[in-house]
Amino acid sequence: MRKWYYILSLMLLWSCANNTSKEMAPAIEAEADLVEGSIMTTEDAYLQLAKQRIQDQLDRARLEAQHPDFSVKLKERIFTETLSADASLEELQIISQETVADTTFLVLKAVFKDATIRTTDTLNAKIISKTVALDGEVFRTSSIVFE
Repeated sequence: MRKWYYILSLMLLWSCANNTSKEMAPAIEAEADLVEGSIMTTEDAYLQLAKQRIQDQLDRARLEAQHPDFSVKLKERIFTETLSADASLEELQIISQETVADTTFLVLKAVFKDATIRTTDTLNAKIISKTVALDGEVFRTSSIVFE
């Protein structure tokens, strides 16, 4: 009787092992297609980095306006115009771009939308890129500073 249990359990494990490899193959291919399809140009990457940084500044200003007892000190002031706490970034465009060694200088046109008005501002940004080796793999990191 034990012999039958061993045979049945062996067959069950063998059949499950075969099915998982067949089911995993499409998932691996789909993941590879996703990685290949998500390649961005450097200009798009710079815009995305700038949008994230501007949104972070807007969120901090909104947090400070809504909760005055929770003070968030801004290290840098990005905007030349005074924006209300309800302002949001509507559009961001690169006007000019100049690369010198590992540093890229950008002039950006930002359009902010408030409850009643639209404000256009010109921002100067400096993107510093560095190459970092970690565990034998080489990565390129970028940081943005608004001037």
